[in-house]
Amino acid sequence: MKKGIFITGAICLIAFTALLLFTYIFVAKGREAKELKVGLIMNGTHDDRSLSEVHFDPLYKISKDRGLVLEYFENVPLDESSMDRMVELIEDGCSLIVLDSSFYEDYARTVAIAHPEVNFTCFYGNSYMPNFLTFTGRLYQAHYLTGIVAGLQTDSGNIGFYSQNREPILITGVNAFTLGVKKVNPEAKVFVRFSGTGDDKKDAADFINKRKLDILACDGVSNEPLAAAEESGVWSIGMHFDLSDRYPNTFLTGAALDLTDFYSEQIQRCERGIFLGENDHVGIDGNALDIVPLSEHVKSGVEEEVDAERQLMKDRKKDVFYGPITDINGDVRVNEGESMPDREVLYDLEWFVSGVIIDE
Repeated sequence: MKKGIFITGAICLIAFTALLLFTYIFVAKGREAKELKVGLIMNGTHDDRSLSEVHFDPLYKISKDRGLVLEYFENVPLDESSMDRMVELIEDGCSLIVLDSSFYEDYARTVAIAHPEVNFTCFYGNSYMPNFLTFTGRLYQAHYLTGIVAGLQTDSGNIGFYSQNREPILITGVNAFTLGVKKVNPEAKVFVRFSGTGDDKKDAADFINKRKLDILACDGVSNEPLAAAEESGVWSIGMHFDLSDRYPNTFLTGAALDLTDFYSEQIQRCERGIFLGENDHVGIDGNALDIVPLSEHVKSGVEEEVDAERQLMKDRKKDVFYGPITDINGDVRVNEGESMPDREVLYDLEWFVSGVIIDE
């Protein structure tokens, strides 16, 4: 009799365990199905060879490799109307929403507060809360390396940097580029023009002619300055992508941001329910950024110099904004042996390093 009871109990235990396992798998799959939908809000297009594509490409690759669902809106205005697109993605089941511009930040925060069950990431934002992560790349590290390329490549010593405006992150790029140039070519001049739009091909051509530039770098808001450089026959340095196919006669290299690992981590955190709202920074030591491969036009010996500087930054033995650094007025901004903190470099920089010549 006891044996029969034991067998019956064992059968019940097995059945109960099987039920628990089935329930777990069912619930887990249901949760997974819900969390595998990612939404992307872009100010540009998915194939613009600029900043929007920087975000689209890794998310598309991850979704394709892992069987995720990726939904996206292109050319979304940087105003309150963007909230409608975010809500639309949420209503369609997206549990992670990615925003490619900090101009969406305030609107996205409002939506995030109303939808605490949905997680958000916003590029170059600087606020955060439990379901709202902001991040940026230390692109200044890559700008520094492209500055080394420019400093070694130039023959005339007249190098131009074409930028959209005097926003701190763009000033950081200008400064880092100049520090790279000056490290290898102290006599070179770095002229900087702020366009207001960053996409004026005619204005870039005027800049090239006025300053007799033999190299033009740009901050990547638009590729139009690179087109001007190609037509003018001067070397060009861009951002985000290898554009040697578009500008085969003049393109040298460019600063590049690879967010594949970063977005993979955020998606996994969403799936596991451990998403962390914070203000994060990704850099060259974590393989999140680098420069695109040097083109065939780059002089011999340049790649070795770039490789050496890159490795020092990867090993955290140096960084770009280590002192002593003086500004264009001769004032010491960073003392010898000191370095600037991330937040100041990425969000608060409003002065220019010695060597920058503003083109008025």
